[in-house]
Amino acid sequence: MAIQARTFEQIVAIGKESTFGTPVSPTFAMPITNFEATDQIEANLAQGRRGVPSVTFGSVAGTGHCEFTLEGECYPAAIGHLLFGILGADSVSGSEAPYTHSFSNAATPPSYTIVERVINANSGSRRIAGARFGQLTFSWNAGEGVIAYNLTGMGLMTESVNADGTAVTAETPWPGWRQAVTSSGLDDLVAGGEIAITRELQVVHTGEDNRSPRHINVGPTQVNGNLLVAVEANLAVYDMFRASTRQSLNILFDDATASRSIGFQMTDCLLTAAPAEIDRGGVSVFLRLNFEGIHNSTDAGPIEVEVENSVASY
Repeated sequence: MAIQARTFEQIVAIGKESTFGTPVSPTFAMPITNFEATDQIEANLAQGRRGVPSVTFGSVAGTGHCEFTLEGECYPAAIGHLLFGILGADSVSGSEAPYTHSFSNAATPPSYTIVERVINANSGSRRIAGARFGQLTFSWNAGEGVIAYNLTGMGLMTESVNADGTAVTAETPWPGWRQAVTSSGLDDLVAGGEIAITRELQVVHTGEDNRSPRHINVGPTQVNGNLLVAVEANLAVYDMFRASTRQSLNILFDDATASRSIGFQMTDCLLTAAPAEIDRGGVSVFLRLNFEGIHNSTDAGPIEVEVENSVASY
């Protein structure tokens, strides 16, 4: 009797493509908590009236693409692949580990091949070529858990391939309590937050007897998010919201003993991107402060993300 696929067998591995849509072998397996990939295939139904009491009389294959969601914990080596895929530029320093990667804004980020092992057998995996990343969101709580991420994107329709054998990294994620915020009036007060890096994606079909997209184009970069700030002494933090404050915002998670870190730098940041919310849901009072990263020459865009890890090149 055949063995049914089990959830624990799932492995998701990725590889950076040289040419959009030309699949490559994965080079890194991502430790994930959830992965969903859905082929969006157009259903072209023949529904012309034919004098009989029925609606549908046939179908014709339509165009399609894949939409995917990848969720996981933030690992030092793994996260660089996703940052490169959403921002598009990586400047590396260091001649040996630890290396420092500065990820910044570029017009055309690379595309990726994603392979999901569903069952450890021949033709037991799904492959997405031409994968582009549309939104990468980080979230954390300084009081519990680790930094988590959520990635969404689009690619060509999936195809079945042999099970991928790429080994999954054995590294550990950054805990939320490693957070250090540097921003006037906010130091030592942030209890958690969220950062979203977003680029609109557009699927372009041009026929050519091909159901798959010719392009999945990437739009400009927007960065926004929120901080959960402890209200202490007075309402100075709320005053920052009322004043439409713009200032630098730097959020660093540093594990100095292991020579690994991730830092989010927004040299120009608006702290009034949406109405501030006072949270009285528990014993303590917090303020939810919403921010928007603003393009500046220092970051070469709305944000620069610096990662220190053991990876020489992405």
